[in-house]
Amino acid sequence: MRRWKTRCSQLAILAVASTLTGCAAGPAAAPPQQTHAERPAPDTGAEALVRTRALLAALDPDDPDRPEIMHQLAFLLEEEANDLQRRAWSLEEAAEPQLTQIDELKARSKGALAEALEIYTALVEGHPGYERVDDARYAAASILLQLGQRVEAARAMQALIDCCPSSPMRHQALLALGEHYFNENNILKAAELYRAAIDAAPTSSLAPFARYKLAWCHFNLNEAPAAWGLFLQIAKSARATPEDRQAVQLAREASKDAVMAYAQFGDPAKALAAFEELTGDPPGAQKLADNLVIIYLDMGKSGEAEVLARALLALPRARSANLSTLLALVEVQSARGRDAETLSAIQDALDAASAPNQADAGWPQAVEDAMAQVEPRLWGLVEHFESTRAPAAAPGRREALELYLKHFPTGRHADRARALVNSP
Repeated sequence: MRRWKTRCSQLAILAVASTLTGCAAGPAAAPPQQTHAERPAPDTGAEALVRTRALLAALDPDDPDRPEIMHQLAFLLEEEANDLQRRAWSLEEAAEPQLTQIDELKARSKGALAEALEIYTALVEGHPGYERVDDARYAAASILLQLGQRVEAARAMQALIDCCPSSPMRHQALLALGEHYFNENNILKAAELYRAAIDAAPTSSLAPFARYKLAWCHFNLNEAPAAWGLFLQIAKSARATPEDRQAVQLAREASKDAVMAYAQFGDPAKALAAFEELTGDPPGAQKLADNLVIIYLDMGKSGEAEVLARALLALPRARSANLSTLLALVEVQSARGRDAETLSAIQDALDAASAPNQADAGWPQAVEDAMAQVEPRLWGLVEHFESTRAPAAAPGRREALELYLKHFPTGRHADRARALVNSP
């Protein structure tokens, strides 16, 4: 009997990943792809399906080759389904998609998957001693996921875990089941399964993704330091294997997500050093710190935002980066209700935006964006001083009005500003 390559388990993993799209507190990264044991590939296509159907029909029910032929036929049906789906996707991208033809291709694809599932189920139930029954179980669970039957797929994955403890695909089933429970918001159960997947195959190419999702479990369980530790581990491991594109991409996502974890517990004065350890790249660390300033503001942590913003301003950075930090400092002071400091921060931001910077191609757009952000903030301060009318507010009122007219002489509120500056 000719040996052939079992179908790639990536189909199930990617199908599971697609269920995360609607997750309220989930990551963006998709799991990497991983193949199962290598075997010579079978013939594929319509002719191979016809031949394999005929061969299976000719075999006696108790023929020892029957399980292998069933497996091969189910695999070919999966290949057929995938080819039909790819053709449908290609037509959807056409300038004038043929909806009737697309619907027909999708229906045929679904039918081929349903037939493959029926064969896999019969193989598992009728031949439990088949040497690759674990592969058949996993394939059946994959198809259930593709057909949208997530609960049934989870049961199938659990059955594989229970019946085949030594299967080389057990860690993949654990990961897929963890994804199911994560999507169901059962974070404790998901974390348990992600840990089991890591323990089952700590050097697998899927292990970093399991750690990434375990980090998200910790984050959702308000265990930010543990989440940070796992994100850091993923990022540092990827730097040791720069040729691994999947690991590098996952590390990039982990680094961005780590900022949210750090915001929950980290010291803003130590953030730059922490992010340099995370990225191994000072400019990259500074970009993450810029993001953290914004996150602090969104969290209402204006004090932490100010500490980090001032640390960034002390660095020799590109003008556009400093301008962004100065704008953040305006928001910091405004959030803290400090009128004089807000006005001073606006002055600094406007001074920076007014300086020429011909070496930076992105400078004109940065200035335009800055002015659009500052004008309403400055005018809001004017109106605040105007409503107060306290003697102590008079100097700030006049300074704010003069600043507005200097930098926004044709602005939305320019006429009103000129009237106010000439009033007592």
